[in-house]
Amino acid sequence: YLSQRTEVLFGLCYLFCLYAFIRAVEAKRPLGWYSLAVLSALAGVASKESMVTVPVMILAYDLLLVSGPHPASVRSRRGGFYLALAGSWLLLALLMRELPDRGVGFGTTMSPGAYALIEGQAIVRYALRSVWPTPLIFDHGVDFPSATSFDFFVGGLVLSGALLAGWRVLRGQ
Repeated sequence: YLSQRTEVLFGLCYLFCLYAFIRAVEAKRPLGWYSLAVLSALAGVASKESMVTVPVMILAYDLLLVSGPHPASVRSRRGGFYLALAGSWLLLALLMRELPDRGVGFGTTMSPGAYALIEGQAIVRYALRSVWPTPLIFDHGVDFPSATSFDFFVGGLVLSGALLAGWRVLRGQ
């Protein structure tokens, strides 16, 4: 399955970027590790668009597990690193600009708007399948009926609830 190679490369770059950040925080001379993290972010963005979340994820990791909830200290200590890491967004914007007629999936006639409508529904279904994996099929595209505004609403409601629950856990309530 040729397209899954981008998933593997993206995952490898994502995890290595986080690993390099952790090593940089622990190192006496962190510049090399910070540089590797930024290069990994750039390579990951070139392989898959989902890598766009890595600067936010590393910032969250930093605030939650390294520096504590003190954005001023993070900005003063690692502001340049986060600026360089966010530079991967510029590369992504450039790469996306080069692909204006890119479709969603292979040979599909689905518009990007319709695709966005079923994303919430897809996330809910995949979360349920991680608990009860049935039906086991290769092509999930045929498993989804046409999306409606109600599907978008339900998916958004479930995702909002999950985000709220995560926020409450982080706040310790």
